[in-house]
Amino acid sequence: MKLRRHILLLSLLLSLFGTAARAQYVNVVCAGDTGAVYFVDGWENSTFNWTVEGGVITRHYGDTIIVDWRVPPGEYELSVQEISAEGCAGELQMGTVLVSGPELDLGSDQGVCDGEMITFSPEGDFYDYLWHDGSTGSEFTTDQEGWITLVVSDDYGCVARDSLYLSIYDLPMVELGGDTTICSDEGLLLDAGEGFESYDWMTGEISQQIVVYKGTNRVWVIVEDINGCEGGD
Repeated sequence: MKLRRHILLLSLLLSLFGTAARAQYVNVVCAGDTGAVYFVDGWENSTFNWTVEGGVITRHYGDTIIVDWRVPPGEYELSVQEISAEGCAGELQMGTVLVSGPELDLGSDQGVCDGEMITFSPEGDFYDYLWHDGSTGSEFTTDQEGWITLVVSDDYGCVARDSLYLSIYDLPMVELGGDTTICSDEGLLLDAGEGFESYDWMTGEISQQIVVYKGTNRVWVIVEDINGCEGGD
């Protein structure tokens, strides 16, 4: 028992005096951490009344408790009061536990048109970044289809992970046919094909089909599909 208490005391001292940033807290844990140990050095045969805001006490050994912190990031109060064997109440001891955890959101799955680049710039100021390809910048630019995964950490070493799938959309294909000479006054019907969201002919027309007549030189059309990708002929 004494060996365990000495180990716990060392752990507590490290958490209290490890860095100046942590001095205002009893300790700093990451959201989702389990098995955090807290203890006080009291009198023999005393009982101890612990109160832990947010966390769950999973083990209670009188002067020592073990807590799981399955809570959102934030500051949580922890307190303990010693009651002696004679029934005398000691001073209520209180402290604050910082539950840390970066909040990362890459958003929903995305898609871009073939040939386009996309840059992912997650909101937030993180200490470390690690993308799926091993790069460590705060942004990631690509034109390749696949899973985009990012792991970030904060100043306390707490991590968050998020992923999305990037799709690359094929460009719409348009075929107006080969060059043609118009000899009569009847004109030539050109069809850009069905199924596109929009049509933009060089004549200003926006329909699927147009008729061109003698005197018309170069004719082109640009179409846009449901994914916002453009193709032309």
